[in-house]
Amino acid sequence: MTVDAADAANAPITVDVEVLGALYDGSPPQRAMTAELPAYLAAEGVSARLHYSPGGGADLWAPIEIISVFIGENVAAGLIGGAAYASMTGAVKWARERIRREPPGGRVPTDVTGPDNDPTADRRPTVHVSLYGPRGQLLKRVAVNQDEVNTLFGEPGYDPDAT
Repeated sequence: MTVDAADAANAPITVDVEVLGALYDGSPPQRAMTAELPAYLAAEGVSARLHYSPGGGADLWAPIEIISVFIGENVAAGLIGGAAYASMTGAVKWARERIRREPPGGRVPTDVTGPDNDPTADRRPTVHVSLYGPRGQLLKRVAVNQDEVNTLFGEPGYDPDAT
């Protein structure tokens, strides 16, 4: 069966999103916030199938959430760039809201200074977002905190809220 190019271009873009639980690993507040993620993507024109995977072995300073967005082979070749941008935009906006709702001080026990006891370590709550293309290739990875979006892999300079 062949797919008509016009039909493929008009088909809704659907991505798979995996949320890897971190510190709170599936608690009701984390699940409630995670359940809102598809709405953030839908606001950017992308529908999402959400999957939750329990975390394991993360240390105290790990990101509060790790999100992986997978663009499937069902997305027409000419639409991959737009799907990638829309998916990343929705995920970053969700990540900022997730961070905003993080309970203050909940992750920092007394007398702990950070990774390898480094007092200069960045302790801002962070969400990592990775974006994968149709063949499973990593397209972009960012670390989102309340103030900025830091590119860890891919083209630098992405922040949907920057003016």
